[in-house]
Amino acid sequence: MPLLGVVVSSSIRPLLVGFESDSTALERMCDRFDAVVVPDVNASLERLDRVDCVVCTRYDTVERIAAIDRDVPIVLFPSDGSESLAGRAIAAGADGYVPRDDGVDVLVERLDAIVDSCSRADGDRTARREELERYETIIDALGDPVYVLDGAGRYTYVNDAFVEETGYEREEILGRHVSVVLPKESLERGEAVIRSLLDDDRNRATLEMERVTAEGETVSVENHIALLPPDEEGRFQGTAGIIRNIEEREARKRELKRQNERLDRFAGVVSHDLRNPLSIATGRLELARAECDSEHLDAIVDAHDRIDSIIQGLLGLARSGGTIDAAEPIALERAAERAWETTGTESCTLEIATDTTIHGDEQLVIQLLENLFRNAVEHGGDAVTVEIGSLPDGFYVTDDGVGFEPAERRQLQKDETNSTGLGFTIVHDIAAAHGWTIGLRDSESGGARIEITDVERE
Repeated sequence: MPLLGVVVSSSIRPLLVGFESDSTALERMCDRFDAVVVPDVNASLERLDRVDCVVCTRYDTVERIAAIDRDVPIVLFPSDGSESLAGRAIAAGADGYVPRDDGVDVLVERLDAIVDSCSRADGDRTARREELERYETIIDALGDPVYVLDGAGRYTYVNDAFVEETGYEREEILGRHVSVVLPKESLERGEAVIRSLLDDDRNRATLEMERVTAEGETVSVENHIALLPPDEEGRFQGTAGIIRNIEEREARKRELKRQNERLDRFAGVVSHDLRNPLSIATGRLELARAECDSEHLDAIVDAHDRIDSIIQGLLGLARSGGTIDAAEPIALERAAERAWETTGTESCTLEIATDTTIHGDEQLVIQLLENLFRNAVEHGGDAVTVEIGSLPDGFYVTDDGVGFEPAERRQLQKDETNSTGLGFTIVHDIAAAHGWTIGLRDSESGGARIEITDVERE
């Protein structure tokens, strides 16, 4: 006696649905045919394209299978037959009707005739089954959950990845409505998208939704959905979809939102706390001008203006969510000179080996260079030489100081808090706002070399 779900080798492959496991009819059918045995209609749905016909014991099985696949021959073999049941079965899509009282021999003869007739009318069914198996192999190789729904929203196919990620056994999910894994809001969103596709004469879309696993866990997913081809009368036949788990992406978005909120609050506090003493210093400077005339006072004014520009830049960058509104041409040589005015010392040297023009926010670029120059001066020694030069897709800043310690390099690459303080974090944020990439190297002299790439140049 074959076990449920076991294929017994022979020539014709019928799908036997709903037979009692110890019945004589089941045993004789399995002896005669290459049969696939399943306990109920739900377990049969994903096997329709792998068999030559269906033999079932219930009328509702005929209805379900005929609604999904009108090509597969169906024979109803009920325990209690009647002319009324026979008429309803044929009207529902059955190709044959054999009451159990007629016996298995009559069923076998009828099945042979029906399959032979359907084989002549549709000789490529075996090829279609083999092609489907190849497609299923490809789908499983993708690694993403894949499903197919009929026109009523019931699962007719799920791949192994779908089973693994939802926690449902295949037999549990097939034949059930999609609402078993979708909360109400996601179900309504999916139905709205399908209506939109049908109305707009499109056949595919992507939407974000939530899915509930068998254990009750809610997971954020992205559903790439497509309409199945309509039937000959143009009627909707269902959908197919590929599911992507976006839980990590959504978590990153939430964390980025929290970071931006913290940065916004931080920038506001910094702006307030710096502007108060800056206003006092500006007022005192005006009093000093009234009492004496010195060239140093003009340098103080420039420094105050630069502090105010930095405050505005930090505040604007924070409140823009880490992006710049508009890029402008920037002469890198001039930007470096302006940055060096506030960070260089008499004993340190800046060498400019570039005449490149880049695109970005000028004030932020100057601020980035100020932080790089200040880091070189503070860590490179009293007489450090700093150089800025061009790269094919950006620029570099290098020095002949002591370079990076290994631990410090790892921290900087991760943009973690380190001995360079807030300065390098600002460098990271400004570079990220422009879409630039930061690379850390050792200079030829053993110092530090910071490369900024993916920069738009003229």
